[in-house]
Amino acid sequence: MATPKQVVKSVGPKLVPFFKTVAIYFVLFIPSDQPSLLAAGIKCLPILSLIAFVLLHGMSLGEEYAYSRRVLLGLVMSVVGDALLVWDELFIHGLVAFLFAQVLYISAFGFRPFNVYVAAVTYSLAALGIYLLLPGTSGVVSMGLPLYTVVLMTMVWRAVARVQLFQELWTWTKLCSCLGGVLFAVSDGIIGFNTYCCTIPHSQAVIMVTYYAAQLGISLSVVDSKASYLDSLRTTTHPTTPTTARAMFTGPLRNRHTTPTKADCLNSLQSHHTMPTTSNLHSLASSCYSNGNTSTDGETYYPCLQLPSHSGNSCSERESYCPCPQPSSPSLLTHRFTSKNK
Repeated sequence: MATPKQVVKSVGPKLVPFFKTVAIYFVLFIPSDQPSLLAAGIKCLPILSLIAFVLLHGMSLGEEYAYSRRVLLGLVMSVVGDALLVWDELFIHGLVAFLFAQVLYISAFGFRPFNVYVAAVTYSLAALGIYLLLPGTSGVVSMGLPLYTVVLMTMVWRAVARVQLFQELWTWTKLCSCLGGVLFAVSDGIIGFNTYCCTIPHSQAVIMVTYYAAQLGISLSVVDSKASYLDSLRTTTHPTTPTTARAMFTGPLRNRHTTPTKADCLNSLQSHHTMPTTSNLHSLASSCYSNGNTSTDGETYYPCLQLPSHSGNSCSERESYCPCPQPSSPSLLTHRFTSKNK
């Protein structure tokens, strides 16, 4: 996982365009009651720079970039919403664009861990906000505002639920997305109260500061999203866990004093009915390397893996592994045994 210090050195320069465009927006600071294409363009520039930031951190159709793709699409819909909200007559259209953005952010954050307590708090706040704002609305807005509020607070719930401080299952990037989700709700809440309830001093400045900070926090969460995905593969419950790995290498193979043969591998696999998938072979190697089986005479045996080919294509043969003498380094775990089902 990347640390804040690493971000300052490697990620910081990529954020320079964002901070410059934010500075341009506040230097020019075109009032919201003076809509124009120039105002729309200047307002959208910071989010466009965040789109470039996300793209610079890698993008593909692979599963490891699913999180980044959803955040990217959320930013794209936010740009559309920003441009439309410059004109009052396009308010509903802008609201729809941001509704799609929130849905994309929710899909990026996912629904695990669930955290019902955070859900109770966020939906209670949503109900309170709807209760206070709905009397001041009319027409389509009176139907769209409750829907958008529920979706917005769902996004906040999922952003906050990702951070499990007491279980230490969190990273600084998850904290960024959590803060981003909360600030997004604050920004939209100020818009709602300023429009349908009461006048808030310096509302435009407060709205845009919290909004840009929110989008920055969500964008920063892509920095180690690929690493988080790969870590999740290592923590799957298949034979990648140390306990399971140890359990597999018991019996006659434990007490061998020679390198196991292909037949030994096949017998071990048939007896345990275990076939690791290509996606978890590398994590299995790391797990078993540090959790070998020691026989009664002190000799340790570790797994020998048939690793995926360098071409990246799926293996036509089923991957297998079996115990072997302790290698001098993890890189020697590439000893191969082929096991075809015939």
